[in-house]
Amino acid sequence: MRCAHPDFASVISSPPVVATQADLECLQKAIGRAPQETAAVDVEKQEVPFGDRVIKATVPDGPRNQLVAGTWDSTALLLEAGTAIEATLMSLVQLGDGFYPRETVSL
Repeated sequence: MRCAHPDFASVISSPPVVATQADLECLQKAIGRAPQETAAVDVEKQEVPFGDRVIKATVPDGPRNQLVAGTWDSTALLLEAGTAIEATLMSLVQLGDGFYPRETVSL
């Protein structure tokens, strides 16, 4: 069983899909038994049909609505938020490997 996805780059920017531990284990076993089969997330119905089973797989409302409406574009969202991202970055102080809010750091 493989995930049906048009290209790897779009997987990187996909929103999270949440399922129970039991359902994920069931899906993993099904993948192990039939790796040639395809599993795809039905974002609108919030489920993953595979074999003779369907598991509940939720997607947060905002991304789900954008995907269903055909407006999901995480790169465009980041580009549109450029000014806000830069403002946040400028409000942080870098210490070692991390960034911290300026007001929480005494220099």
